Amino acid sequence: MTRRKQRRFVAEIPEVTVFKPQGIPMGMLQEIVLELDEYEAIRLVDLEGLYQDAAAERMGVSRPTLGRILQSAHLKVAEGLIHGKSIVIRAHCEFARIHDRQRPQCCPSRRRAGRCNAAMPPPSCRRTSAGLNNDHTAKESHMIVVSASGTEWDSPVDPRFGRAAYLLLIDPETNTIEAIDNRERANAASGAGVQTAQVVINSKADALITGRLGPKADDILSAAGLEVFMADQCTVREAVDRYLAGK
Repeated sequence: MTRRKQRRFVAEIPEVTVFKPQGIPMGMLQEIVLELDEYEAIRLVDLEGLYQDAAAERMGVSRPTLGRILQSAHLKVAEGLIHGKSIVIRAHCEFARIHDRQRPQCCPSRRRAGRCNAAMPPPSCRRTSAGLNNDHTAKESHMIVVSASGTEWDSPVDPRFGRAAYLLLIDPETNTIEAIDNRERANAASGAGVQTAQVVINSKADALITGRLGPKADDILSAAGLEVFMADQCTVREAVDRYLAGK
């Protein structure tokens, strides 16, 4: 039986999660995955200049464990730089915890599959008083992103997250839509889901309504603490209305 990995505390989710050599498509590059705890070890020790015992205390791990995490991170970054590989920062929600922000820990049932089934997540996935409360009416005060085929309320929800033509940033309180053109990323040879996930995070939205998510995009959105709801074969308005109603 393998030992369960100890939870590690991290201070923030990186805003940029993909690094690659310029001018080479992602599909032609070998990928190196830098775990979120490895990113945090580099940030604390190499950027902030903390001694390893202090960094270990920040992350909630032992000094030897911090040393192993940092060594692994340095090897991965060196390999990416020297051999021209892409570096993707990925979070694993089962052991990484954000300790200075009011963000929920994700869980296996946070996404509800089905036809326009924008159900409320279980309590462990709901935002605290800093964002989403446990009552449905609190949803009206935060921003929602919907992957869509067009820019209007009556546009169909696009189930292809990374390949969606538009991302609609919706403010339910004012009933307004800001359309983000995603066609350039949607037409990318590879990495469309990862790039689109980063746009969603940068939009400062609290929830995403879409259809299908790839594993890399799902990792990034999970790490950022976004609520994700599945919807298909309905309009943007129908999806948002059902989400706000908790259906």
